[in-house]
Formats: sequence, C-alpha cells, structure tokens
Amino acid sequence: MVLSIWLFLTNTVTAQDNVKNNKLTGYHNSVKGMVTLFPMLGAFFEASLSLGYEFRINMTSSIEITGSYLHLIDEMGISTRIVTIMPGYNYYFKKQKQKGPHFRVGTYFRYSKKLADEYGDASFSYGPGMLAGIRLNISKNHRWALDLAFGGSYDYKTEYSLYFLDVKKYWKFTARPVVQIAYKF
Repeated sequence: MVLSIWLFLTNTVTAQDNVKNNKLTGYHNSVKGMVTLFPMLGAFFEASLSLGYEFRINMTSSIEITGSYLHLIDEMGISTRIVTIMPGYNYYFKKQKQKGPHFRVGTYFRYSKKLADEYGDASFSYGPGMLAGIRLNISKNHRWALDLAFGGSYDYKTEYSLYFLDVKKYWKFTARPVVQIAYKF
C-alpha cells in the first residue's frame, strides 16, 4: 500500500516537472468558477458560486476539486442553502498544448449537503458521477477558457425532517450541467 502511494506521488511529481520544463506545453493548472444570480421579480431568487482548481498531471490528464454554494429563496420565502464538494479526474482527447477546442470526459465523486431551513429540513447526498464536455479558449493567449460539460451522478440521499420527525433514504440521479470560466496558469 505504501509502495503504491509512493509510486503514484513520484509519477505525479515527475509528470508535473516534465510539463513545467517544456515551454511548448502551454499552461499547467487552472482556477475556474462561475457566479449565477436569478432574481425573478419577488417570486423566486437563486444565487450560486462555484470554484474549482484543476491540476494537470500530464498532457491529457488532470485532477480537480470543485466546490459550490447555492442559495434559493422560493415564492413562499423559504430559504434553502446547499453546499457541494466534487473531487474528480478529467481526460482530454487532445493534448493541451494544441490549439482549438479540447473535448474531455471525466469522473467525479459528489458530496452535497442541504443545510437546515426554517422548518428544520436538511439532507445530504453522495455518489459517483461522469461528465463529458468541451473547453474553449476565449482569449488570444489561451489563458482564459470556457468549460462546458454535462453529466450526472447516481447519489444516495438522506433527508431529515424535524417538522414531521421523519428520515427518508433513497437513491436518485442528479443531472450536472457545467458552465465555468477558467484561468490557466
């Protein structure tokens, strides 16, 4: 076990050093995120923030950690807050030093927690997921990019209701559309 961890870390550091020492490969890592606001004339309000860090392992692979915070207020004034953390792995079909769009597939693990609302309702869910998408460079120097992807996860969800003194546990599919701005460095 210790040997396999050491080999993985050594390979990752060596691959990252090879990427950094080659001037033709472009940028190494990226920070990405998106802010969303949807005010709907007093009937509904949604605000969300997602932030992520992508670490390039080699020319076609990267690992990333993304987190998001979502705040909803419905027409009845009920406030819902959801926090999500998603570590993942991405495979790009084109080497990242090449120009043009970069198609990718990825796997991730999703953990989401709905914080208690006014009625004491809360929930958490976790599960594996997959996505497919494209990264489009939106600046001449290729530092800025737009990440577009769609996927889903199969989550095990547990809901708690203090008002009804009830606990529900079940599996569900969660769709995951991704629209993020990335800065590569």
